[in-house]
Amino acid sequence: MLALGGAATVAALSGIRVTYAAGPSDRPLILVLLRGGPDGQALLPLHGDPAYRSVRSNLALPGPDAPGGLFDLDGVIGLHPNAGALIPYWEAGQLAVLPSVASPYRGTSHAEAISVLDSGSAGIETVQDNGWLNRAVAAVGAASGGGSIGHPIGNLPLVLRGEAPPLAIGGTEPPSADPRFLAKVQALYAGDAALAEALQAGRKAHDTLAGALGQDHADANAAGRHAQTFPLLARTIGRAMAGGTGPGCAVIEIGGWDTHIQQGTDRGPLSRRIAGLAEGLAQLADSLGAAFAHSMIVTIGEFGRSVPPNRAGGTEHGLGGAALVLGGGVSGGKRLGPLPKLDVEALGRDGALSPTVDSRALFKAVLAKHWMVSASALNKRVFPDSGAIAPLPGL
Repeated sequence: MLALGGAATVAALSGIRVTYAAGPSDRPLILVLLRGGPDGQALLPLHGDPAYRSVRSNLALPGPDAPGGLFDLDGVIGLHPNAGALIPYWEAGQLAVLPSVASPYRGTSHAEAISVLDSGSAGIETVQDNGWLNRAVAAVGAASGGGSIGHPIGNLPLVLRGEAPPLAIGGTEPPSADPRFLAKVQALYAGDAALAEALQAGRKAHDTLAGALGQDHADANAAGRHAQTFPLLARTIGRAMAGGTGPGCAVIEIGGWDTHIQQGTDRGPLSRRIAGLAEGLAQLADSLGAAFAHSMIVTIGEFGRSVPPNRAGGTEHGLGGAALVLGGGVSGGKRLGPLPKLDVEALGRDGALSPTVDSRALFKAVLAKHWMVSASALNKRVFPDSGAIAPLPGL
C-alpha cells in the first residue's frame, strides 16, 4: 500500500488522475486515456500519403530528412519529432500503432464521446453506468477467484465503474490560478508596457476561448492539463505494478488535448505534451522492470481531430484518432488496422479522418491476448451484444 500511497501523492502534484484496480498482477494492463481528443496527425502523421502536405497545410511536420523532422516508421506513418523516446520500443517490436481508431460515437461532444468509449457501448443511446474495463476485471476475477478488493476514493472514470471496486485513486486537476496571484503578477508587470500588454492579451484570449468552447471543453480537460508532468508520475506507477503482488490494472487520465488554437507543429504547446506523453510511456515501461515483458499499455483518446487546420492554427473535433499499444508481449514494430486516406474526398465532416478500427475491436484483442478473456465473455459480458465486432488481428 506504500507504493499506491506514493502514486497518489505524486498524482496530486502532477494533476493527472490515476485509478488502480485488481486484475492478473502477473500481466499488468495500463490504460492511458488522453482526454480532450488528441490530434492523431500530430502524433502519428501519415506523411507518406500524397495528400498529407496539401491537406495538413501549415500544421504539416518537417519530413524525416529535414532537421528536427518526424521519425519515419514504415514509409507512410511517422512519429512526431518530440516522441523519440518511443523509437527504441518500435525498433524492438514492442510498440504497435493505430493511425485511425474510434468508438462507434460520431458526434462532437467530449462528454458523450468519453461515455461511449469508456462504457464500451455501441452508441450514446446504449451507454451503461459501468465501464468495459471494470466488467473485464470482474470477468477475470470470477474466472480466477481473485476478484477486486478495496475501497473507492474520489471520482471514478466511467471505464472502471461497476461491480469490481477500485483499489485506489490518486490525483485531480490542479486548482486554477489564484486570482490574488494573477493580480500580483499584473501589478509586477505594470511597469513594463510590453509585459503588461502580453499578460492582458493572454488572459483575454484564454477567457474568450473558454467562453466560446463552453463546459464540454472544460470537462474534457479536467483530468489534468500537463502531459509534461507524466514522466515523474509514470515511474511511481510502474514501480507500484512491477512486483507481481500489486494492482494488475491502472487507468491514467491525462487532459489538455483539446487543441482548438495555436497548437504548433514540431514546436509549441502540443509538441511539449507529446514529448511528455512519449517520455512518460518510456519511463512507465522502464520502471515496470522485468514485468514489462508481460505488460500491455494502451493509449487512446475519445476521438481524433480534423486533418486540416482551422483558422486559429488549431484543429476541430474529428473522428478517427491515433492509438498506441506498448508492451513486451505486443507483436509490434508495425501498424494495426487499415490505412485511412487523407484526400479531401475521403475525409468526413469538417475534415475528420475516417475511422478504420473500432475501439472495441482493439480492446477485445488486448483482453483476449493479454488476460485471456474468452470470446463469449467479451461478446456478452464485457461488450454486450458485440458479436459482430471481431478482435483486431495482429496484436
